[in-house]
Amino acid sequence: MALREKAEIFWLNKREYCVIKNPVFGNVVMIEVGATMVGSMIQTYQGTNVKKGEEKGYFKFGGSTVVLLFEKNKIKIDHDLLVNTSKGLETTIKIGESIGEKF
Repeated sequence: MALREKAEIFWLNKREYCVIKNPVFGNVVMIEVGATMVGSMIQTYQGTNVKKGEEKGYFKFGGSTVVLLFEKNKIKIDHDLLVNTSKGLETTIKIGESIGEKF
């Protein structure tokens, strides 16, 4: 919804990214976008390995959005996300919830 109204949020706000190497999904680019009035993102992990469920970092002064980019033909996005997106709806995803499966 925010994208339709103000696409420039993805290039006006602060961004951080990293590449996560995953044996199932290949290289996944994780882009954290700090929204207006969010001072920054704090990266708390060390090194190059991030384990599922561990803190990787956090947004300072509030929430924002995370964009995940997957390699082509590596993931099949969950049906509910595709349906909600086709209706122009956002879907809140909490840690540990599925967003897709191996293609």
